[in-house]
Amino acid sequence: MILLLGVSRPALAEDPEQRAAALFEQSAAAYEAGDLDRAAELLERAYALDPDPTLLYNLARTYEGLGRLEAAVSSYRKFLEQSPEASDRGAIEKRIQTLEAQIAERQRLLDERRSQSPPPAEDASPARAGPPERRSGSTVPWIVAGAGGVMLIAGGVLGVLATRDHGAAEDDPSFTRAQKLATRAENLALAANIAFAVGGVTAAVGLTWGLIDSTASQQPHARLPPSLPRGLWMRGAF
Repeated sequence: MILLLGVSRPALAEDPEQRAAALFEQSAAAYEAGDLDRAAELLERAYALDPDPTLLYNLARTYEGLGRLEAAVSSYRKFLEQSPEASDRGAIEKRIQTLEAQIAERQRLLDERRSQSPPPAEDASPARAGPPERRSGSTVPWIVAGAGGVMLIAGGVLGVLATRDHGAAEDDPSFTRAQKLATRAENLALAANIAFAVGGVTAAVGLTWGLIDSTASQQPHARLPPSLPRGLWMRGAF
């Protein structure tokens, strides 16, 4: 009897990694169903059993959906510490900066609201909470877009100059002057192409950033939608 119990006990004990994997699958189902509180709880339990970095990434996404931005930043940072070779490290670092900016803005609005609110009178009835303040959009994206537009204009001017020198080189009877004009035309054309490329990218980034920032400024809460796209969920190799 003692020998039989000794042999069967390891078979009955479930491996922590297997339990973590089961909890992970349950959290994925809860996440897709929009139950983010349940998904966060299951992921925390899974990470306690098996500290896989993938769980930290998914925890960060879930915390974002719950509006727990400080916890999301902490989980993202732990994920990068445990996954220094992550392929999307740059994108995650930018996401951390965005969340920290939102946290700072939220704290600023809270401090401003507290400083403007008069202390309540002892006999006054509780005041009804007014509508949440909307965050004003930043001017930085539009400055970036404007800089891109200036570079595009500069590229156009350089292109015109390159075309002029190229035509002059073809018409000039002197071989030496024609060669100099042709060389200058090539340099101007190269500079114009670079200005077009950099200006186009800069303008596109600024416009995209500005549109996203304008959309975000219309939202009265920092809380993200309860259901995030399935593609943002990272699967672990359990």
